[in-house]
Amino acid sequence: MRLHLKMEGDSRLPTLAFSNSLGASLHIWDEVVPLLTPHFRILRYDTRGMAKTEVTPGLYTIDQLGQDFLGMLDEQGVEKVHFCGLSMGGLIGQWMGLHAPERIHQLVLSNTAAKIGTENRWNARIRFIQRKGLEAIWEGTQEVWFRENYLQQHKQKLGAIKKMFLQNKVEGYVACCAAIRDADFREKLPYIPLPTLIIAGEEDTATTVKEAIFMQEKIPNSELVVLAARHISCIEQPEAFANTLINFLT
Repeated sequence: MRLHLKMEGDSRLPTLAFSNSLGASLHIWDEVVPLLTPHFRILRYDTRGMAKTEVTPGLYTIDQLGQDFLGMLDEQGVEKVHFCGLSMGGLIGQWMGLHAPERIHQLVLSNTAAKIGTENRWNARIRFIQRKGLEAIWEGTQEVWFRENYLQQHKQKLGAIKKMFLQNKVEGYVACCAAIRDADFREKLPYIPLPTLIIAGEEDTATTVKEAIFMQEKIPNSELVVLAARHISCIEQPEAFANTLINFLT
């Protein structure tokens, strides 16, 4: 499985890998990357089924998406990385922390939870998208992703973000919905051995501060930072997000 990826920065620096949310591409990190390249080589990619990575048949699992990430590291000849995953990417990060901690220096779990949503909610979302398509959920999605003041002040940026979202195929989006639906790390968090930073958005309704606190209490060597954002905090607060990573990882 070849993932669409982008590697940038000085190869002599530590590698920081980013993993995206559902419905997003590697471009959600565009404003963060220039702030980080003085400190890290950056590796970002499109998850299986998303954006420019192939949509393979069937429903996906977080185990499968985690194995994809390990395969990408092997293909790129990268032994060990700092890992930052947002939302679905944070589920992949939890999987990495449990199944391949030797490949991770430090772990960042952003706007995520040990269990995101309910089975009924995800099944209803899958059925709705299969009938109506992704365009039908964009308005609700942007309200989950961003605070009201961001939506009002960044209409031009939102046009590009909408285009990114709608480039996804229904089949790939649904397959990733199933991976999120079936992932549950609540009982396994105490076994993550890595230094872990948890980032939450103070107005995030998809993965709440309460859920972030739960993770912080369960992961032994972890800390929590709350940003003034909703769900896609790296877009809404790029400077604060980047500075939080730099302070933790360096």
